Amino acid sequence: MKSIFILSFLITLGFNASPFPVEQSKKELTAGYMNDTTHIMTLCDSGFKLAHTNTNLSAFYSLRALHLSEKINYKRGIGTARYSLGNLELVQGNYEKSLVQFTMSAKIFQELNDPKKTPTILNAIGCVYMRLYKYKESLQNLFQALSMEEKNKNPGGAADNMLNIGTTFFKMEDFERAKYYFRQALQVYIQMKRYSRINTALSNLGGVCSGQGRSDSALFYYKMAIGYFEKAKTDKYAQVHILVEMSIIYQGNKDYEKSFEVLNKALAICKTMEMRENYVKCLTEMAQTYYATGQNDKAIGFANEALAVSKNENMLKLNSLNYEVLYKIYKKQNRTNLALQNLEALNIVKDSLQKANNMELLEKMGSKNLTEKLQQKELFLKQQSDLYKNRQIQFYLILSLVFLFLVFISIMFFLKQQAARRKNKIFEQETEINKQKAIIHQQETALYEAELNKQKNEILAISTLQGKTNEALLQIINELRQMAFQETKNKAVSESLYAMAGNIERLSLSDSWSDFRKWFTDIHPQFYENLNKICPSLTSNDLKLASLLRMNLNSKEIASLTLRSLDSIHIARYRLRKKLDIEDDNHLINFLFSVPS
Repeated sequence: MKSIFILSFLITLGFNASPFPVEQSKKELTAGYMNDTTHIMTLCDSGFKLAHTNTNLSAFYSLRALHLSEKINYKRGIGTARYSLGNLELVQGNYEKSLVQFTMSAKIFQELNDPKKTPTILNAIGCVYMRLYKYKESLQNLFQALSMEEKNKNPGGAADNMLNIGTTFFKMEDFERAKYYFRQALQVYIQMKRYSRINTALSNLGGVCSGQGRSDSALFYYKMAIGYFEKAKTDKYAQVHILVEMSIIYQGNKDYEKSFEVLNKALAICKTMEMRENYVKCLTEMAQTYYATGQNDKAIGFANEALAVSKNENMLKLNSLNYEVLYKIYKKQNRTNLALQNLEALNIVKDSLQKANNMELLEKMGSKNLTEKLQQKELFLKQQSDLYKNRQIQFYLILSLVFLFLVFISIMFFLKQQAARRKNKIFEQETEINKQKAIIHQQETALYEAELNKQKNEILAISTLQGKTNEALLQIINELRQMAFQETKNKAVSESLYAMAGNIERLSLSDSWSDFRKWFTDIHPQFYENLNKICPSLTSNDLKLASLLRMNLNSKEIASLTLRSLDSIHIARYRLRKKLDIEDDNHLINFLFSVPS
């Protein structure tokens, strides 16, 4: 039964492939243009089809398609070529390599968002996992493919997935769920009238019933499958397998006539199709059936014929069955030498078979461990890839931050430079303005000082003139007073002369002081006010004397201007020093010059 389900799996893969092109030579297939995508797809289809008949040519076409696709970066061609290579590795029993190719192909078609090709490849991946005894991963991929096919509204593809899901459950010895999915697939195939797929589903249902020990139900499904095989006139290889399985059931039921009937049909098909292994199986079952019916000579004939065909083939199990039949018959016939020869051959085959089973078990365990290692390696590579991506993101983030920081620094430096230029420009403008102001101030000061000097010079000139005038007036006054003093005879004349001299002195002093005060105030407007603040007890005569001293006039000049004697001026200066609490005349002059004016 195991072989039937393997056959079912291979048929499913073949059905999902693209049709094989019309007969083409190797030269024709490799003569296309380097970038011709149609030519690439033709190579992929050819490589897929030839996987069962010519592995070398299949590998050549698939690898060339992959090479051309990678050269022009044709993603669909790369994915299809890897799918074809995965199928080739699967046919050769290299399940790990097959899984790698199928996985890479699935990744490409998922990137292309191809809803039709992706489930086909997932179905293939699920079947490879089933061969690796990784049933959990197998079901995961098969159910994913089934979901996609249902979304695509592709009942044929969904039925193929259900058929493989049922096969996986059968290998897990979950017969009820296996039967459920086989029946679901069968209903779809019947509706679509896909006879080649109907007989596959029926034969798988027969295998499930046989595994459950329900021989009648198994025969029912097998007979129906044979009917569809004959109707479809396809897949003679699977038909032979079912006939052999039916013969085994008939032998168990001791219905040897029907067992001979189905075995003769199987032998006839094998002779026309040159199926060496199936032919040996049929001969072996014929030998078993004849031995069961007691027809030892015929049993010996079929057993020897089977051994003659299988000597150069690796058919240990079939050889052991034939040697066992021969040993039993020869022992029963007391043909000791022949019996011992076949017993020895039987033991050798059994030892070889045990070793093969042990190797298969080790391969299963090794395959499982290798798969786990590959998964761990894949996980590690994914983690490393994620770590690299994270580091790459961090690097670009840091680089962006550094760039932004440099831009910020550049902008700040530019703004600072601009601000410095504006500040320098403003400073230069202010300096220029200050220079202009200084020049204007200097000019105004010069004008003011010139005007002040002019006024001082005018005052001095006027004072000098006034002094000379006062000297003249003083002389006149003195003469009048001398005349009045000498006029002793006429008192009235004497008094009149005294009065005239006093009036002249009074008028002269009043007018000259009034004019002087006006000129002095124009030049030193704050002098009198500030001097009164220092010493409020100063009289008008004290202020007059202080202003004359401030004009840097000496005592003689002051006496001339005020029509007073030099001694009286000395006394007036002494009184002023006392009021101001100043020791000598030099200090008095310095003090008066220090008073703000």
